[in-house]
Amino acid sequence: MKPGRLRVYIGASTGVGATYAMLDEALRRKSRGTRITIGWVDSSSGANTLELLEKVTDGQVWPVTLDVESITSQRPDVVLVDDLGRRNGHTFHWVLVEELLKSGIDVIATLNMQHIASLSEPVTEILGVQPGGRVPDDFLSRASQIEIVDITPEAIQRRLAHGNVFPSNEHNPKDLEIFNSDSFAQLRLLMIQWMNSHLINKDKKSAATRDIIVVAIGEGEQSLQLLRRAARIAHKSNNQLIGLHIIAPGLEQQNEARNLRKTSTEELGG
Repeated sequence: MKPGRLRVYIGASTGVGATYAMLDEALRRKSRGTRITIGWVDSSSGANTLELLEKVTDGQVWPVTLDVESITSQRPDVVLVDDLGRRNGHTFHWVLVEELLKSGIDVIATLNMQHIASLSEPVTEILGVQPGGRVPDDFLSRASQIEIVDITPEAIQRRLAHGNVFPSNEHNPKDLEIFNSDSFAQLRLLMIQWMNSHLINKDKKSAATRDIIVVAIGEGEQSLQLLRRAARIAHKSNNQLIGLHIIAPGLEQQNEARNLRKTSTEELGG
């Protein structure tokens, strides 16, 4: 079966308009006869976004969780999935989207760039907290289209004032801190740099010409930081990332720490 195609709208943070852009495209496709199904859309979005969602769904109730089995039984042309980094039960949206793609269904999705696996460390440095829901760079490299949804700090302030980011009285003051500092500008720059690397890598499709970046992986947190830095270098230069973990004699049995390093390497595209 031919796999479905993935299109992703990426924003530097919540509230930049990625969900609106996804729904706007869905409405255009619907007008051309495309069968659209809502996989999951954030119901706490701003007023304009919810109004657009009503048009896409014809006023019908939309799902509260992403249900792959229900969607595949409907066989829609396109599924809309908000927030690829969101946890859905014991898994994440991006994992479930992979299942939809394998079943031949096209997906239009959104992603907060703070959840891109290789950007975890610089995002943590900017915001002071570690983001959750890391989406592997390798998964994103298989998308047929990725589009940045950008907005200036001044424009986001206007959207906040008009209630187009958070519904009235439904946000914590801390939610606004990211828009009132240099953090937002740094996140925008980081997003553009990542996108530039993504486009360069798309043009270099031959894996045979790639160099290999090998990083030694130990047991400490510093090893994970080193691994993420190596992944960013590999991503920017279109090189292959290999994580090397040496097991001392008598310690051949896998343990939870080693499995974590292996999983982290795979999430970062190695």
